[in-house]
Amino acid sequence: METATLNATAVDGVLGIIREILELQKEGTPDLDVEDMLRYATENPDKEVVDSIGAVSVLCVLYGAQTPESFIPAHLLTHKNLSTLEGLKKVVTELGHRKQQK
Repeated sequence: METATLNATAVDGVLGIIREILELQKEGTPDLDVEDMLRYATENPDKEVVDSIGAVSVLCVLYGAQTPESFIPAHLLTHKNLSTLEGLKKVVTELGHRKQQK
């Protein structure tokens, strides 16, 4: 059960990040339905739901990845990792582990 709880918590956290990214995207596209996109992300975790550049911006702010020592690792900087629920879950998990180690 503990693993399921961790996975659910990770997804909830990633959905919060996706919400932040979508809210930023909505500034440029006012008719964007954030709730609909969050549902789509949950139902289609390997499909693109957010702008990958927006994701990098939000992740850098949330995880303090603004200096060379704390940058998002190069192997995680793929379009799929930064634009899908499943990919963002990988990135957030690794950044979370790195942050805990400091």
